[in-house]
Order: sequence, then C-alpha cells, then structure tokens
Amino acid sequence: MGEDVQCSKRIGAKRIWLITYGASCTSITHTMCSTLGIEIDQCYTLSQRDFKYTLIHSIKKKTPTQIHKLLDNAESSYGIKKNNLFGYESVTGNDSELQHHPGMKLMIHHMNRKNDCFEAWLLKPDLYTNAKGIMHRFLTIEDIPKLTRSQLEFYTEKLEEKLKEQREKTRQCEHLNEELGVQNDDLREELRKIKSENQDLRLVNKKLKIRIETQRKIISGEIKI
Repeated sequence: MGEDVQCSKRIGAKRIWLITYGASCTSITHTMCSTLGIEIDQCYTLSQRDFKYTLIHSIKKKTPTQIHKLLDNAESSYGIKKNNLFGYESVTGNDSELQHHPGMKLMIHHMNRKNDCFEAWLLKPDLYTNAKGIMHRFLTIEDIPKLTRSQLEFYTEKLEEKLKEQREKTRQCEHLNEELGVQNDDLREELRKIKSENQDLRLVNKKLKIRIETQRKIISGEIKI
C-alpha cells in the first residue's frame, strides 16, 4: 500500500472516490461501507474481466488515508483486494481528470447501454431522476431540451471531441485524394459524408452553447422568466 498511499496523500479530503480492485472480489456496497464506518449516499460498480470499479459518494468528506483504511478493513473482512491499472492509483479522488480515467470511461459506456455489468445504488431517487447524482451528467439523452446544464456541458465537450476527430478524418481523406491523383468515387462520397457530418455537428454545438449561455443568464438574473 505504501507508494499508493504516499501518492494519494497529495489529494485532499473529498466526497467522490473511484476504487479499482480485483474482478473476483465481492462488490463494494453501501452496506459494506456503512459497516466499515463510512456512510455513502451513492455507489456505482462496474464488473469487468480483469477489474472491478466502484465509484462512491460519501456523505461527509473523507481523506485518502480514511479511504485506504476502509479498504484495508474491507480486505480483512470481505476479501477486497485493491488493484490498479498501469499509470493509475487504486484509489482516485474526484478532480477535473476523473472522467478521463479508463474505469470511469467504461462506467459511462456501460451505463448508457444499460449493460448488466453496471450497477447503481442511490439513497435518494434513482440514477435517472437524481440530477445531483455523480453519473447523471454523463447520461446520454437525445432530447436536448431536457438536458441539465452539466449534461449540456458534457455533451458539448463530446461534440467538440467528435468535431476534432472529423476534421482529422477530412484532412486525411483530402490528403489521400491528392496523393492518388484520381477522382475516386468512393473516396469522394466518404469525404462528402464527413463534411456533411461536420456541418451538422457544428450546428448542434452552436445551439448547445447558446442554450448553456441562456441558462447562465437565467441563473445570474440577466434574463427574467
């Protein structure tokens, strides 16, 4: 545990923690956390072939040392064995990079596909109605007017990533077309489709940004409803 704890000590007390542990272990639950002395109101677990990931939200802020102590007790009482992906700690506190953690990305992926390997427990409402839930902002909702501000921001970020990918595809296609020096019908059609998708994505992205700005003005009182 030594090096893992030393790294974690640089993180302050937080409410949100992502825990990585062995796939063969029993899943960490809210009941288990309560028995071991930490009360939580949200618990999300993803079971994969090599790892399990559990995301918890504690009612009170907890330090890395407290979380590691809980896991040490969980190992002796329930056989929970911490594990970690290369380049990542077994215990990760919430920060701006948490959503980019491979385990978090997998959680978002399987949650939105309603796969059985993803489980969620919330003390109040449920995954889809608790707008303050950790994972709520990552839910994929096609009906844009119903999106919360945090969901709009996440959706906009994903669209911008998609636009970046599409621009790179466009560049590659144009470069390949120049290299070939021929008017390849299939290539021209692919290029046309990508450019059309780019235009659609830009329009959606523009609408989302306008909606976010409108919400900001409503909240700040610049716009009266």
